[in-house]
Amino acid sequence: MTTVHVAPANSVQGALHLPGDKSMSHRALLLALVSTRPVRIENLALGEDVAATLAAVEQLGATVVRDPENPTIVTVTGVGLRGIQPPADGAPIDCRNAGTLARLLTGLLVGQPAGREFTLVGDDSLSSRPMARIADPLKALGAKIETTSRGTLPLKVTSVGELTATVPFELEVASAQVQSAILLAGMFANGRTTVVEPAVLRDHTERMLKRCGVKVHRRGLKVSVEPVTGTFELPDTFIPADPSAAAAFVTAATVLHGSLLRLPGVLEQPGRRGFVDILEQMGAHIAVSNRAVVSGEPVADLEVKHATVSRTFIEVEDVARMIDELPLLALVGHFRRGEFVVRGAEELRAKESNRIDDLELAFRKMGVSFQGLKDGYIVRGSSVRPDGGRMDAAGDHRLAMLGGIVGLVSRQGVTIDNAECVDVSFPGFFDVLDAIAVRA
Repeated sequence: MTTVHVAPANSVQGALHLPGDKSMSHRALLLALVSTRPVRIENLALGEDVAATLAAVEQLGATVVRDPENPTIVTVTGVGLRGIQPPADGAPIDCRNAGTLARLLTGLLVGQPAGREFTLVGDDSLSSRPMARIADPLKALGAKIETTSRGTLPLKVTSVGELTATVPFELEVASAQVQSAILLAGMFANGRTTVVEPAVLRDHTERMLKRCGVKVHRRGLKVSVEPVTGTFELPDTFIPADPSAAAAFVTAATVLHGSLLRLPGVLEQPGRRGFVDILEQMGAHIAVSNRAVVSGEPVADLEVKHATVSRTFIEVEDVARMIDELPLLALVGHFRRGEFVVRGAEELRAKESNRIDDLELAFRKMGVSFQGLKDGYIVRGSSVRPDGGRMDAAGDHRLAMLGGIVGLVSRQGVTIDNAECVDVSFPGFFDVLDAIAVRA
């Protein structure tokens, strides 16, 4: 167990070059696995989740060459769209704690030539997360998938070759992982496969598929994919900075007086910009400049200053665009007067931890008035910094990062137990906090 103490800061200052986006990194590696050309990937996220995907694509037959001078650059030579073979030693694919890997990889495995068998396993946390949400729609396409009686890992896939297109899938939960699994499987179907989203989701998968030459159609919240019969080639890809990582620093700069942070090259697509959009609506000072398109994705530089925030309620339709940032938003809510309410976020209970319950436990110890709801939370704001204290990250990298930010903005600092889980997405996170913190 690693314990980290983060002391209070007067402000945060500086420019940060953030790690590559985790969601894009997973997808780039998985599509490189089935590409018919070698793919150079730059600024790959270095966290443990992406490391699990990198190991999986090698286990499934891809050749990975790592740049000896820069670990964020890899070149992947894949096996083609229908060339994935089970590991020669019969070993399962260990997804560790990476839900994106487990769910998206399943979408690729179901359409491999008939009769190939693959087993996916994970750590205790991942093995408690729901997999029926992908197994059920893929079975409707004709896939053969077995999970535990609880609908969790281990998951066994017996590939069936061509799948059968069916009626549009209407997602019950706002999950880009479920949407992506269905779209990836749709490449092996005998007709158009359509997903109807309940809200705007991150659309990295469809953007990357288009770059591979796949016919993808979108109309409002309805997205469709056509079967792939020719070559499948992912172009070389640069991964922009992770907006979920950026959100932690945006939070600190917004609530600490005298702060000024610059965050270059942050991913800015609509399905990932929810946190910044909401903070701007609350009165945050976030200047956006140098907008560009990189590897098919919109990016921009952010400059964040301290601001006094307002607003009391987050609309349900906003939740899907900022699900990973909602713990940080609760902290922002502490720094405004009155009640701050988030609803429609029951998905927080199905992450690496039950984030609603674990947030309530942690925040109440640290002087934040937080009330968990079945599908969200209520924060009763204050004009003073939270007390700080001690919290358990509960094996959840997002909670570990939150604890670090609370430490900066608190009166006493925060001691975080089991802080090593931050390496899932952001190795070196606490060192970065120290580098930008201005202390008396």
